[in-house]
Amino acid sequence: SANTLEVARFLESRVPRLLFPGLPSHPQHDLAMRQMKTGGTIFSIVLDGGREQAWALLDALEIIDISNNIGDTRSLMCHPATTTHHSVGHEGREAMGVYEGMVRMSVGLEDPQDLIEDLDQAIDRAGRASSAGKGGWSGGAANAVDMRARLGSGGVIRAGIAHYNTQEE
Repeated sequence: SANTLEVARFLESRVPRLLFPGLPSHPQHDLAMRQMKTGGTIFSIVLDGGREQAWALLDALEIIDISNNIGDTRSLMCHPATTTHHSVGHEGREAMGVYEGMVRMSVGLEDPQDLIEDLDQAIDRAGRASSAGKGGWSGGAANAVDMRARLGSGGVIRAGIAHYNTQEE
């Protein structure tokens, strides 16, 4: 969608790696454009700071909801390593390209500028990720305890992710 493309273009310069077939930087962009009109509504972001930074980004979101499933009329984000791909195991996830620092987002019907502003402030709060390999974690406010508290507080996700996270720690 046009909204997804606008959000992805913004993020492309802000995160170490953005995977969205609607952008020329995607390795299969040409194939995707032969098969569809746009790149779809879902993309992945890979952060250098691993799970801690991914959770901090999720915890810092104000408009975009966290969910263990994506694809809705509202914008949603998930952490695949602890949700959709948890049962695959660490080695299996790595082989599939599902990293601890990866989050996936589906862009909904909100104004893209509102989503960009939410992502911008969340990136700042989580610590800007560095594609130069400097680690990218600059001490964002969130941590695993904050994330578990948010997941159990009546948000979109409840016990599912919190249960997975406590098992892996």
